[in-house]
Amino acid sequence: MGSIYFINDVEGWVVGEAGTILKTTNAGNNWNFSTSPTSTPIDDIDFTNYPIGWIVAGDAFTPGKLFITSNGGTNWSEVASISLPPGGYEIQFTSDVVGWIMSGNPTISGLQRLYRTTDGGNNWDILLSNNSDTTFLSMYFLNDSTGWISTFPAQKIFHTINRGTSWERFEAPAIFNSIYFSDSLKGWGGASTGEIYLTTDGGINWVAQNSPMDNPIKKLFFHGENYGWAVGFLGNIIHTFNGGVSFMDFNYNDDYLNNIILYQNYPNPFNPTTQIRYSVLNDGIVTLKVYDVLGREVATLVNEHQQPGSYQALWDASSVSSGIYFYQLKTKEYVDTKKMMLLK
Repeated sequence: MGSIYFINDVEGWVVGEAGTILKTTNAGNNWNFSTSPTSTPIDDIDFTNYPIGWIVAGDAFTPGKLFITSNGGTNWSEVASISLPPGGYEIQFTSDVVGWIMSGNPTISGLQRLYRTTDGGNNWDILLSNNSDTTFLSMYFLNDSTGWISTFPAQKIFHTINRGTSWERFEAPAIFNSIYFSDSLKGWGGASTGEIYLTTDGGINWVAQNSPMDNPIKKLFFHGENYGWAVGFLGNIIHTFNGGVSFMDFNYNDDYLNNIILYQNYPNPFNPTTQIRYSVLNDGIVTLKVYDVLGREVATLVNEHQQPGSYQALWDASSVSSGIYFYQLKTKEYVDTKKMMLLK
């Protein structure tokens, strides 16, 4: 999945490889295939001015294409007024007439571009052209004047408050594949390692949040400052109701109910400590216990009432011998058990 966009609390889209467009009308619990105008990877989608919407598609070796819909995605048509170099893309409109496209190519230097339209997408101008070996990874514009760009391999955040006329530079704690800001101070960065970071001073300083994503994040999207989504490689979708304090996992084919509540411990094998991550879908009593191969209880890691969200528990096995152990997560609706190995 390449990107995600919601127009309200329940209706949204995700886009990705092979021209995939999926739509939900129930806050991500179910996803259905939607009409797509292309079979090439779709990098980004924007419905700021719904029912008018935009997608950009292409890859590192294929020139990019821009498509527009005027009926909420029922039909799409290609826009011929812009020629995009091969690369990865993001698109965002900040008003009815002002919009931005970022083009970055990690395999070819000198193809980093920032485009802007001031007439609703009829014409596009190159606002910023980067001919160095620094790649544009993500952009976010809060309004027609204020925006941020993340880069690679230099872990930098560039910030403008004057429509891109000048930029100041901040250090980033990781390679941010995606950035998003809810106001001029509060924002999030999605890392190539799956971590999500929070800033409350406009991008100067960042603090890691508790993200359950274990593969690179491709796109962050927030509806307000608390209701957020992130999509990543392998079709992963995570969702927060509290600004990133905790996340829940979703999967567009609904397999999450059976597959992703209890994760494999890490590291495994381990000595003497290991982390166990899990997600809670409904509030209630949660227990997480460890058993030996004879079924005898070895440790109780969790036994408490928990709210929906993602959690992790640490098991220190210093007092037990090497061997195979089992950990079991139990809620009112769910029981799952996984195996782990202690090697001393």
